[in-house]
Amino acid sequence: MQIQNTIKRALNIKPFLSISKIKKLMLLGHYLKMPHLQVLANLELEIPEYIFDNYIQDLKQIQKGVPLEYLTNIKGFYESEFYVNEHVLIPRPETEVLVQTAIDLNLPKNFQAIDLGTGSGCIAISLAKKYPESSWIAADVSKKALEVATKNTQLNAVKNINFIESNLLESVPNQKFNLITANLPYIGTETFSGVCQNTKRYEPNIALFSGQDGLDLYRQLSKSLKSKNIEFEYLLAEFADNQGPSLISIFKEDFPDLNYRLIKDLNQKERILLIFKNVR
Repeated sequence: MQIQNTIKRALNIKPFLSISKIKKLMLLGHYLKMPHLQVLANLELEIPEYIFDNYIQDLKQIQKGVPLEYLTNIKGFYESEFYVNEHVLIPRPETEVLVQTAIDLNLPKNFQAIDLGTGSGCIAISLAKKYPESSWIAADVSKKALEVATKNTQLNAVKNINFIESNLLESVPNQKFNLITANLPYIGTETFSGVCQNTKRYEPNIALFSGQDGLDLYRQLSKSLKSKNIEFEYLLAEFADNQGPSLISIFKEDFPDLNYRLIKDLNQKERILLIFKNVR
C-alpha cells in the first residue's frame, strides 16, 4: 500500500528531526501557498508527490546549512515581505530598529534620503513605502544586489526610489539629505568572531566583512561625507556589539560638532548610531 505523504508525516521524517518544526512549517507553507499556522491546522492534508519530493530536497539543503530564506526566496521585514537570494544579506530583525528610529525622527513627509549599501532594499523600501511623498536614492556596489532591490520595489509597489550602482558616495550627486541610512558590512575579519559559519558560507561576504575591526567602510563613509561636503540632518548607522564607541570616534574625527546617540535593540544591545545636528 502506498504511504500517504501527509503534512503530519512530512513534519516527522526521521532523518530530519533535528530541523526545527517552524522551519518545516514555513517551507511547507511556501510550497502549499498557505500561512505556516494554517499548515499546522491541516496535519492530515495529503501533499502532492512532486511537492513532497522538492520538500525533501530542501530539507537536505537546510541540513547542510543553507538558509531557509534562500530556498523560499522570502523574508519578512518590518511590515512587508522581501525577495532574497544569495546575492543579498538576509534582513535581520535588529535592522527593524533602524527603520523605527527613522520613523521616530518625525521628518517632513517629503524628506530627501539616501540608503547606502542597500542590499535587498529592505530599509529604503520600508521607509519609502511608509512615506510615499519622500524621495530616495538607494546605492550599492553590487549590480546583483541592485537587481534584487529593484525587484522588491515592484513587489511592494514602491516608486519613489532611484537605484544607483555606487561604492558608498562615489557616484552620488552632491546634494542635501534629510536622512542618510547605512547598514554597511561591520564584521571584522580578525577582531570580531560573532558570525556563524553558515552565514559566512552562504551569505555574500561582501555584505558581511569590512577590515580587521569591521569598521573600514564606515571610515570611508565618514571621510567621503566630509570630502564631498554632503549636508545631512540625520545619519543612522547599524553596527555590531561593542562597536559603538569606536564608530562614534570615527565620525567625531571628521564631524566634531555633530551630536551622537546610541540606540539599543530589543535585546538591549547598542545597535544603531544616530548622528544629528541639533540637541534632541
